[in-house]
Amino acid sequence: MRSEDDAWHQFSREFTIPNDFAGDFRIVINTRNADAYIDDVQVIEKNTIALTSPTTHVLLQRNDLNTADIAITGTYTGNPVAVEARFNNGNWVVIDDAPVNGTFSGTLLAQTAGQGAVDVRFSNDPATLASVDTIAIGDLYVIAGQNNAEGHGNAAQQYQHDTLVPVVYTENDVWKIANDPIDINTNRGSYWPLVASSLMGEQNIPIGFISTARGGTALVKDRPHWQKGNANYNNMIAQIQEATAGTGNVKAILWLSGLRDVRFETGAAEYTAALGQFITDIRTDLNQPALNLVAAQLTTRGAVGDVRDERLRNAIDAVRKGQQDAWAHPAILQGPVFYDIGGLSGQNLMVSQAHLDTAAARWAASLSAHFYNGADGQGPQLERAEYNAARDTVTVIFTDASLPLQGQLTPARFRITDDNGLVPIVGRAIINDRISLTFEADRVLVGDATITLGSGNDLGTITDSSAAALPADTFYNVPIQQEALPVPVAPEPEEENNEAEAAPSTSTGPSYGGGPAPAPYVAPAEETNADDAENTDSTDGQVEDDASTQSPSATGGSQTSADLASHVDLNGTGGGDMEPATRCTLPTGYVYEDIKTGMLYYITPSCHKRTFQNISVYQSYKGYVDVPFLTTSDILETIPYHAIRFMPWGPEFQPQDGDYIKVVHDPKIYLILGGKRYWIADEDSFMAISGNWKDVNDVDQTVLEQYEYAGVIG
Repeated sequence: MRSEDDAWHQFSREFTIPNDFAGDFRIVINTRNADAYIDDVQVIEKNTIALTSPTTHVLLQRNDLNTADIAITGTYTGNPVAVEARFNNGNWVVIDDAPVNGTFSGTLLAQTAGQGAVDVRFSNDPATLASVDTIAIGDLYVIAGQNNAEGHGNAAQQYQHDTLVPVVYTENDVWKIANDPIDINTNRGSYWPLVASSLMGEQNIPIGFISTARGGTALVKDRPHWQKGNANYNNMIAQIQEATAGTGNVKAILWLSGLRDVRFETGAAEYTAALGQFITDIRTDLNQPALNLVAAQLTTRGAVGDVRDERLRNAIDAVRKGQQDAWAHPAILQGPVFYDIGGLSGQNLMVSQAHLDTAAARWAASLSAHFYNGADGQGPQLERAEYNAARDTVTVIFTDASLPLQGQLTPARFRITDDNGLVPIVGRAIINDRISLTFEADRVLVGDATITLGSGNDLGTITDSSAAALPADTFYNVPIQQEALPVPVAPEPEEENNEAEAAPSTSTGPSYGGGPAPAPYVAPAEETNADDAENTDSTDGQVEDDASTQSPSATGGSQTSADLASHVDLNGTGGGDMEPATRCTLPTGYVYEDIKTGMLYYITPSCHKRTFQNISVYQSYKGYVDVPFLTTSDILETIPYHAIRFMPWGPEFQPQDGDYIKVVHDPKIYLILGGKRYWIADEDSFMAISGNWKDVNDVDQTVLEQYEYAGVIG
């Protein structure tokens, strides 16, 4: 362009033409007081690239090698030699070495689980780049069932994690962050963001959901919405195929339903069969023969305490039992149980924050146990129920990975029935792995009796000691058996007694730790050989027994064994039989802890209490007594003391060289030396060696018998 100074000046200008421009174009130059001409026009196509798939928030199911393939498609302008891609800032890999006609496609193979962006670029122009963020490889679960799977809580929930973002594929066919609402059919809260948060925090892997649940639907009766060929089943299969790009590759189906089937009184066997067919059809239609269904158990149906009739109770119990029986199916895993979560104001929904928190913890524990080697995903399971000889107490015994059992010291919602009908339960004690149930005064079991837990809208329950406080599994009309009685074991014959018995002493010593003073010291006859046998004179003195001078190496407790208990003198029979009490306020043959004082007591079969003077003495009975039941001082005060008030050291006690031991019903004192026992024949000899009665430990007969008799001292 020539300006007023008569000099020519060169200018250039770049224009971007839209990709969809299809017509001709003109270049017009307007000047004032200048001459201008166009020297050259060049049309240059600029490099661009864009991703079509995956879209943001997509999650792919990882395989057993913790990897997945990412299929990538997109468009471009320009002339790429090849298209490269990477995931989560990994290495660039050529995915299409010959892109053509403005499109490209390819696959990133075996990408490690995680979450990040997918980037693509021209291999010959790295600056031409496009990205889609929040793409994940992790575990993808399908949510199916009714209202409580949809989410109808009062408050919307949000995920919590520093780096990972849970996602959900909704029924309007979009991926989004898995904050509530999870489902398009509700705008309320669910427990799923909390479940995802828990699993991501525990496993540090991305978690995703495919939402397909729908309130008011049934599996069996009415309109069986979830059976193959019906609306909700078909929609679920379609959603899975869309979310997984046709692979059907998901971690598991999460199922919570049954309320509508209760309404139409579906039988247990019907429900079990239908649920088995449900997962069989899913496996076939998705071509996923190893896919599992995690089936939760039904909540209450109706308001808390709704006991309109037995018909409703029976209908609820039938569906719950059908779900429980389905857990035996090889493709159905036990999910969380919710019989202790009740609706509010006649509703059947988990609505409160406590409901959502509880449900989330149980789902997370169940999935952790099934898929991530979690320690405990199931609550206590019934082992047996048995009544005592008087038929006025039932003990329910459980097995579980997280003991002891937990619960309030009030009657749980167990239902016991006998030939006279429902048995009123008025008391309960928790004893590690068992629960003792007592009845109203003068009420005993008549005829055959059964017990049920988790019936109808009864909310009371027992949980384990895991962090999720998992409730005990339901059981229905289980026969109650009579408790097994200990099998008597004949005592071993005593060695021949060659020692003369000395006269009793008249001196006194201090009493035993608050219990009664032991009998005066007597030097009785002891079995010996001919070399060390001799008669001894009586001496003064009284031996005090101190249970705090030694500690056993073993700790803990376990269930009583009949053959061992018959040999170990738990009941103080060596000190003479006691007249049985008229009616015991606690089941006999167990250890109890006073919840106020922490003192431990053993209740003998004759209903007399004996104290463990400290925890070490109690622990020395490992394998012979249970972990303590909890009870109150008021109840313990109704039980008289045994003639031998205290428990001596038990069979796990291990005396060391130089220790003094005796049994409670025999005044003979022994010194342990070189792994053998030596009888101290008189008080002068004892005082010369020890000089302190507190050095003597009262022990069970089994402790004494562990050491070979080696002779007499004195």
